[in-house]
Amino acid sequence: MLWTHKGFHKGHMVPHGHDMHELFFCLNDGGIQHIGGRSCDFMKGRAFFLYSGIVHQLEHHNAEEAGDFVFFCFDPSHFL
Repeated sequence: MLWTHKGFHKGHMVPHGHDMHELFFCLNDGGIQHIGGRSCDFMKGRAFFLYSGIVHQLEHHNAEEAGDFVFFCFDPSHFL
């Protein structure tokens, strides 16, 4: 299974994990990615690879600047 989404984050997100790997690309500098208890600011072009089951969440810097991103989720055995 493979799916993708382009979006932006401007609301509240609870920490979550899922059973798929995720390849996540930042399209601007407007957010923060929290992964497994560590935080990393968005930077245009920055990419994150999230293994299945790892807890993550997004946060935006302020109400005027949403974190813009695109991500691809896929089954862990999809590209083997």
